[in-house]
Amino acid sequence: GGVCVFDSLSKLTWLSLDANQLQRSP
Repeated sequence: GGVCVFDSLSKLTWLSLDANQLQRSP
């Protein structure tokens, strides 16, 4: 599970709340 938001670079930033990790997808 996670939350998908847009960062300042207009890229998809996936916040993995389950694993408590930060994953960035272009």
